[in-house]
Amino acid sequence: YILSIDSDKTNEIDDALSCTKLDNGNFILGVHIASVLGYFSYESEIVQNAFNRVHSIYFHNKKLEENNIVPIFPKEFAFYKGSLIEGQDRLTRSYMFEIDNDGEVVNKYFLKTIINNNKQTTYDKVNQIIEKGSSDPKLEETVNNLLEVTNILNKKNKIDELYEIVKEKSIDTSNLKVKQEGSEQIVYQSMLLTGKEVAKFFKSNNYPCLYRVHYVDEKTNKEIERIINSVSSEVNNNEKDKIYNLINSLYPKSMYDIKGPHEGLNLDSYCHCTSCLRRSPDILVEHALEVCYDKKPTNSDLNKLQEEILSKKDLINEKNDLIDWFVKDVNKTLYLRKR
Repeated sequence: YILSIDSDKTNEIDDALSCTKLDNGNFILGVHIASVLGYFSYESEIVQNAFNRVHSIYFHNKKLEENNIVPIFPKEFAFYKGSLIEGQDRLTRSYMFEIDNDGEVVNKYFLKTIINNNKQTTYDKVNQIIEKGSSDPKLEETVNNLLEVTNILNKKNKIDELYEIVKEKSIDTSNLKVKQEGSEQIVYQSMLLTGKEVAKFFKSNNYPCLYRVHYVDEKTNKEIERIINSVSSEVNNNEKDKIYNLINSLYPKSMYDIKGPHEGLNLDSYCHCTSCLRRSPDILVEHALEVCYDKKPTNSDLNKLQEEILSKKDLINEKNDLIDWFVKDVNKTLYLRKR
């Protein structure tokens, strides 16, 4: 039984989850990701154009109405043909993990699959199921299994406290939110586990990969903590938003690189691979899996992949910064016009 969990305004349904409990007490967690390379070859014009767009752009202003999303693919594909719409067969990459009660992954597979999403649901609806149950027994069982394995993973994965604060206050909808409870925590832990385990595969085999890298700056952290501690409980919400925007601008940004840890997540290696409809780095990791996981790569394959990752890395990082500036500028302009 497979379900997707998104906000009620999400157009690109790019991930879905399944979870069953085995007789030995372990869980089989399935993280099913909409596959771009199942439909198009990596060298195709539509995929290479997506790299030039880097990631879908989301604006946070109601004045834009239906034009608040600029996807990296044509909407016909991103919103419909490739999206994991309920009741429709879709090409996916399914990341299957057997997880024990200590949160250890004792078995894993990264498979090319065809799935059919049984239930397209939202964060709020899943939270209601957690609290009150459901008339659909398979849906309720799957949600409860997901919640149980999430609680296990949550105890095991300890991220940097300041990183958690900064990411929770961020309004960047292109990246996964850090949350501490309910349905959002289910999605967060599932995607975190996938990025961690896929990165571990590449690093342990010394295969090329585009990693998501983040370094903690202790001096900056101390200054940010000082700012947070100085915030009075009497400060109004508008002033708090300004303070958290300042904190977000000071905090070291993550970037893409061919090596390095993600210190904010407290991981030796991590990669983005769960949003191929929305982020081009995820497509590059999907391509790396086709080269290195789906078959035994030759030295020539690995050298070519390494060159491809190096050629894309700087473009992605540079355009990410430009997109961040652009979105902030547009939102600021619309806010001033509204006033």
